Amino acid sequence: MLKKMTFAIVGLGLAVGATPVSAQWAFSVTPYVWWSGLNGDARVEGGPVVELDSSASDFDFVPMLTFRGTSGTWGFLTDLAFTPGSVTGRVLDNALIVDVDNFIGTAMVTYDVTPAGGSEVFVAGGLRVLDARATVPTFDGEPEREGGRTWVDPVFGAGARYGTSVLLNLYGDLGGFGISSDFTYQLYGTVGYAFTRVVSARAGYRLVRNNYQDGGEFLYEVSQSGFLLGVTFGF
Repeated sequence: MLKKMTFAIVGLGLAVGATPVSAQWAFSVTPYVWWSGLNGDARVEGGPVVELDSSASDFDFVPMLTFRGTSGTWGFLTDLAFTPGSVTGRVLDNALIVDVDNFIGTAMVTYDVTPAGGSEVFVAGGLRVLDARATVPTFDGEPEREGGRTWVDPVFGAGARYGTSVLLNLYGDLGGFGISSDFTYQLYGTVGYAFTRVVSARAGYRLVRNNYQDGGEFLYEVSQSGFLLGVTFGF
């Protein structure tokens, strides 16, 4: 299922950015390591609300990938991240270790509003897919609960890129609007250095917030944030 979702959202990113074959395209791909923790509230299959409180040290590194394509003023931006790990949780006076897996995928159409030289400011619109799964262990006579949901939100955002040797990148988006989740947003920024025209290194910080619930059965009001480190390849 995860593989199908990954291919689907990459395909969406390519499709929404499609222009005639004669257009000149520029692409970049950036694999990242994202050291992130989860904080917020979750409920699994009608169970009690669990308060999640983790640091990046609770997880192995989170693989993340962004793929960007531009042709003139139009383009696309796709980012993917998959988080497997365990989170410290609390229900009243009970401390728990909750297993949480989530997949975040975003595909956006972009439009460059200031095409010039080594800088860029763009606006974007598209979709975010989030798949969240959790297992809450047995406590105080409560049974173990395991479950998850997959949902899709519309999102709108803006970003900026500046520099040719020393690089600054900023991006933010907001979505949900009660269509699937009440709201979702992300913010991230990186600074980097271009070693060549096609290879650069980047370091920064990313925050993703999701507020989703399915009646009284499933709740995912969670922030995921932490530092990231990546290498960009242009072609």
